[in-house]
Amino acid sequence: MAVSTAVSTSGAGLLRAALPLACWLLPGSLWLAAGDVRAAPEPIFDGGVTDTIVVSATRPLTLSFPVAPAVVTVVPLEEGTGGADLAELLEQVAGLQIRRYGGLGAQALPSIRGSTAAQVAILVDGVPLADAQDGAVDLADLPQERFARAEIYRGLVPAATGGPGGAGAINLVTREAAAGSSLRLFTGSFGDLGGRISHDALLAGGRLRHQLTLHGRRSDLRYPFLDHNQTLHDESDDRERTRRNAQFAEYGGFLTEDWDPAGLRLQARAGYLRRDGGRPGPLGHESPHAAVRRQRGDGHLSLQTASGLVRLDLMASSCEERLHDDLQEVGWDPAGTVRSLSSEIYARGVLAPRLALPWSGRDGREAELQLRAGLDGRRQWYRESLNGETDPLRARTSVTAFAEADLELPATRLVLTPGWRWTRAEDNFPALVPPWMPWLEEEPLAEPHVVQAVTPSLGAVWEAVPGRLQAVAHAARNVRLPTWVELFGHRGGIDGNRELRPETIKSWDAGLQWRDPLEGTRLRLVYFQVRTADAILFIQNSQRTSQAWNFGAVRTSGVELEGARRLPGRLRSTLNLTWQRARDDGPDPAYHGKELPFLPSLEGRLALDAYWGAWQPGLALTFEGHNFRDRYNAVEERAPPRTLLNLKLARNWSLPGRGGGRLLTLTAELINTTDNAVYDVEGYPLPGRSYRFSCYLR
Repeated sequence: MAVSTAVSTSGAGLLRAALPLACWLLPGSLWLAAGDVRAAPEPIFDGGVTDTIVVSATRPLTLSFPVAPAVVTVVPLEEGTGGADLAELLEQVAGLQIRRYGGLGAQALPSIRGSTAAQVAILVDGVPLADAQDGAVDLADLPQERFARAEIYRGLVPAATGGPGGAGAINLVTREAAAGSSLRLFTGSFGDLGGRISHDALLAGGRLRHQLTLHGRRSDLRYPFLDHNQTLHDESDDRERTRRNAQFAEYGGFLTEDWDPAGLRLQARAGYLRRDGGRPGPLGHESPHAAVRRQRGDGHLSLQTASGLVRLDLMASSCEERLHDDLQEVGWDPAGTVRSLSSEIYARGVLAPRLALPWSGRDGREAELQLRAGLDGRRQWYRESLNGETDPLRARTSVTAFAEADLELPATRLVLTPGWRWTRAEDNFPALVPPWMPWLEEEPLAEPHVVQAVTPSLGAVWEAVPGRLQAVAHAARNVRLPTWVELFGHRGGIDGNRELRPETIKSWDAGLQWRDPLEGTRLRLVYFQVRTADAILFIQNSQRTSQAWNFGAVRTSGVELEGARRLPGRLRSTLNLTWQRARDDGPDPAYHGKELPFLPSLEGRLALDAYWGAWQPGLALTFEGHNFRDRYNAVEERAPPRTLLNLKLARNWSLPGRGGGRLLTLTAELINTTDNAVYDVEGYPLPGRSYRFSCYLR
């Protein structure tokens, strides 16, 4: 989460989190007494969270209950805050934490229900991205300007997405073309400046849609922060400092083409992003002179029938990174320039027939079975060089077969979704020449490294009260394949371990979801448990080297609460609250039962937005409980609780013009109004109090 103020005791923090919750959950009659909220218009500016039911059926929804038991949280991105990046918009979701490694432009990795970043699948339009090198997909490489919304899956990931599963998934949905153009500009503290321009066109009576978007951003990020000298419990050695070498500049664009001939739909997507900036490093290991250039390009073709019976996908991408470190400031890597190039190609085919079953409900509606089955394949390459000396090519080939079904039983208002996924991955990785550590010898890989896994899942939705209350439950078994760094090591001090076993993730959850469309109320309460066996952890095995091992197991259990409702006076509120207990469940008595690092036991967010004509003020209060920064749970490594208060004010103007005119929105934000004290996360300082202004014309 972002920077925040310290709270003296955890009890005070709980009180701060519980008070907004108690107010938000007051009986509906108290809210309705102040005015008729049913007359409130749908908001134009909305950065809140919306619960939804993912509908995988190919026909319009006609039943009063959901036709797929995959309950996800949907975060609208297109109408959100003008200056926020993707990670900032996603961290408002219950059960989802974003670990920041600095300010804007720095690495941002997701964690779902206490998972590692490598256990979170990142998808774009349903196609899984993958990083065989280190497993985690950096959200900073995915520009917010490209996407319309994000769908957050926790626990159960639909089998039809292909690829191995994990603790959850984030599906980013690309913006679709609409007639007209749009312009977004924003500026803020620490030299932040950026914008986006987009041109959309509808041709051939709307059957051909075109969109071209260009975007860019730069920031100096020379922000002050409070250096705790790695002793959070001792304030005597705290001192004010200024972040160095965190600046960045990026630009990119993407092109979308949608064509709907008779009976078919063809989609084409292409994107490019380049970022140049410093590589500042964490406190205690700063690298004030190192620089990084990163550029990524990708393309995606999709062909499907109008009925949704058949879908074919083809995706290719390439990413190049250059680390310039002539003074040998970054880790144990030798001085010079490290260049890495990773590429991949992915193909998938899905068949989705719908079958009527000989059972019918009281209204005469027949039971139906929606099948989804298919096959996908992925080929990944990685090559790295240091000062022109190139290492051997790494390669991974993976194949996945999957099947999933939605069994709709109108007579009992029940939907069951069993799923099954089989994955085979083969790694081909020769020994490094010369050896990556001069004093060590590495045996060549005599034969390919092969891993196979089967991952079943089951979901269920029962509509207890028609149109209002649903009971939802999921259970899944997933795996996380070891990465190349974990298996084969890496230049700069990481030994490989080819005996690693895949992490096995078993999860289940059960909860209730309430909806009242007239009052604009949505509420979701769920209990979850996640256990990871054969968890992989890097352990230092010499002064300068570390190695990955299957060290045991971890367990996380907790409760998630999400809600949204309309309040009197045309107010709208959203609430997210997560309580979780993340513990080491392995056999080592030194760690067994200890809290996992960097995972607060309590997190909450309360947002209020008002819609008074053209004016739209709002506030967001975020609370994060204490968390440890080490596996021993040492008192001196315990980060205190913190809160964050953001304020915003937006103003809309309707401008006359052809085709219905345009809408202009100006937004001012004050981030972290509570104070300017900054706590670091995993040794990476974050900016304190700041401001943003944005202008959005569409």
